[in-house]
Amino acid sequence: MTRAAWERNRIDIDFGEPGVAVVALHGEHETHGALTLERRLLELPRRGRSLVVDLSAATFVDSAVLGALLRARARADQVGAALVLVLGEDSGRAIPRILRITGLLRKFETAQTRAEAVAAARRTTVAA
Repeated sequence: MTRAAWERNRIDIDFGEPGVAVVALHGEHETHGALTLERRLLELPRRGRSLVVDLSAATFVDSAVLGALLRARARADQVGAALVLVLGEDSGRAIPRILRITGLLRKFETAQTRAEAVAAARRTTVAA
């Protein structure tokens, strides 16, 4: 596998922030990897962590990924955790535009930077 193929749909999870898991999507994410992404997103709030999903390095997400994000937000709500999306500072990028066009932007708490999103996620108390 070449590095370009690996970068196409990489998911990194960072547990370095106390009480918050930062899930960063890089490249294109579509139906093929949506189930894996969803499983990861659904398990983290059960571990007592709020979620930050960093989409600032993602170049494309399809409807399956959007559905996974919605279900993850619902799970986080159920367990008293936060889910905050990082959209980056360029609101003209594809991901913020997709969220605006679909009407999903209003369904999520968002931030421009990872630091802002982590701070917002920490404001939510997670049931241990």
